[in-house]
This record gives sequence, structure tokens and C-alpha cells, in this order.
Amino acid sequence: MSNRIRQRGFTLLELMIVVVIISILLAAALLSMSFTSMERVLKEEGQRFSALLSYAREEAILQTLDLGFQVDESGFRFMFLDPATGQWVSADFDEVLRPRSFPSDIQATIWIEGAGFDLGDPDAKDVDPGNLPQVFILSSGEVSPFELILTSNLSPRKVTISGQLDGKAKVEIDDPAF
Repeated sequence: MSNRIRQRGFTLLELMIVVVIISILLAAALLSMSFTSMERVLKEEGQRFSALLSYAREEAILQTLDLGFQVDESGFRFMFLDPATGQWVSADFDEVLRPRSFPSDIQATIWIEGAGFDLGDPDAKDVDPGNLPQVFILSSGEVSPFELILTSNLSPRKVTISGQLDGKAKVEIDDPAF
């Protein structure tokens, strides 16, 4: 008979393998959640901009004002043509149309008549439209056709807001992986 007593339990190697597997699964879940949250933010920003554009179009028709908007690397602002001065002025009078900022991780590019503008490029000569809107929203309800593309380094997806001449805006979410 042997005096050795057989002990039951896990070896150190088995425990380390389980810890490594759990760590890998946890890392994958965290990466997935960060992509998902940024995708949600991109989608919400696209929907917010589309809703504000629709509101601005309705206001242009109801108030018989010509409106427009400018987009830069940090956000966007709506403007209206002041009939008294003939100048484009920020639409701060309306709380809904106040200037807005994009979340810090979102980059914007606007395409107007097939020309894209890198709004974060300080060397771009034709990005600064002065005090003129990049896109016009006329009192008839017509909107200059445009595409506003929102992207983030934290997500492979992009959101495209397409404004059409009839004033309708379409929000599309692209996934380059598919």
C-alpha cells in the first residue's frame, strides 16, 4: 500500500489557461461595446442633424425666410438672410437652431455639388465660406443638395446624411466591413 494520498484540484497551469481565456473574451467584449457605443453616437448625430434640417426647412417656409447652414470641424450652425440688412446672420434667435458641436470623436466632411471639403484641414483654401452658408434652405422649401458624412476613429462605420433638392434628408449607416 502506498502512503501517498491523491489530492484533487486544479494545477496552476490549468488555472492560468482559464484566466487567459477569460481575459481574451473580456477584451473582445469591451472592444465590441466601444464600437457599438460610437456607432450609436454616430447614428444619433445623423438623426439629430436630419431632424434639425427638417425643422429649419419648415421654419423657412412658415417664416418666409431664406436659411442655410455652415459645417466646420467642430460642429454646425444655422443662419438666416436678414431682410433688413441683406446679410447672413446666425440663427441664435431660435433655441432649436442654435449652433451645435459634434462630439469630440466625430469628424465631418461635407460634399456640395460633388466637391468634398476636409473641414479639419487648416490649409484648405475654400473651406471658409466667410459669412455665407455652405447649404441654402430657401423659403420655398428647396434645399441645396449635399452629403454630410460623419465618421469616427473609434468605429468602422460612417453615417451619411443626404439632403435633396426637395428638402428631404436621408440618413444612411454604412459598414465598410460588408
